[in-house]
Amino acid sequence: PTGPHYSADQAGATYIFTGLGFGLNLVLVPDGSGGYFIRFEAHAGFVYRLLRAPSATGSWSDVATQTAPPSGLVEFHDTTPPAGPAFYRVITP
Repeated sequence: PTGPHYSADQAGATYIFTGLGFGLNLVLVPDGSGGYFIRFEAHAGFVYRLLRAPSATGSWSDVATQTAPPSGLVEFHDTTPPAGPAFYRVITP
């Protein structure tokens, strides 16, 4: 395919690892200005930290912390993702 949505700078992949049992399913959506919205369903009232790393083995750094609203839909906005690969995970502190 060709066109503006198939250029190399728009290429990428998302991998979701939930482990065994209950896990969060993260959805990454481009924000149109080089960043990403990271969304997931969570437990209302729980605090979640978004972490990012250049590889699956780390080194993990904090991006943001947020408490899930009553709807349970949490949305982080990573406005400064790295130029290379990025892995995201969410933890409860």
